[in-house]
Amino acid sequence: MEKSKFTNSIELIGEKNAVIFGLTCVSRSVKYYSDFEKEIKDEPDSFFEKMKAGTSTILKLIEIVGSNSASSKSAASFEELIPEIDALIPDSENISTEFSSLAQCCAISMYYVVKFCASHDWTLLEHCSNKMYEIIDLDPSNEDLTDSEIQSKIDHESETQKGLIKLISELESEWTSNIIDLLNQLMAKIGSPAI
Repeated sequence: MEKSKFTNSIELIGEKNAVIFGLTCVSRSVKYYSDFEKEIKDEPDSFFEKMKAGTSTILKLIEIVGSNSASSKSAASFEELIPEIDALIPDSENISTEFSSLAQCCAISMYYVVKFCASHDWTLLEHCSNKMYEIIDLDPSNEDLTDSEIQSKIDHESETQKGLIKLISELESEWTSNIIDLLNQLMAKIGSPAI
């Protein structure tokens, strides 16, 4: 199977930096999980309990994955995180709120990053990247936009991802800063809000 242009470009920055790219996708989408939490905060069903704390869990997972990736932990240590992520993924067929599908994109992006750390399957990072385009399609604030305006957002996302890959490729080979600080620095350089 022929690799996509994206997969070829992400492979060039190396595995550790590719994880950072994936984590930028998660961090740029975590605000939607926070919006989803606000929607379900008064749900009495215990089914929602883990999701009600999803944003803090995702931030904790970003730190775990970032620190473990930097120190090259085993595939098994990443696989152990999968059940925790699975519990955060809203089933959009059973939970139909304005932000449930967007929260799902965020949690699934986290899943793809963790699975990449465990399997080194580069297509998982492409799937993670694609979730950012899916968010454009699902974001309720985009409902009244014209096709041209949507295309402009898609083009902007493409440029953002290319910019992130370039910035990440320029990182020192062994970055040592806290992963959240590093992600916030990268977000600032591309004009995205901090996490």
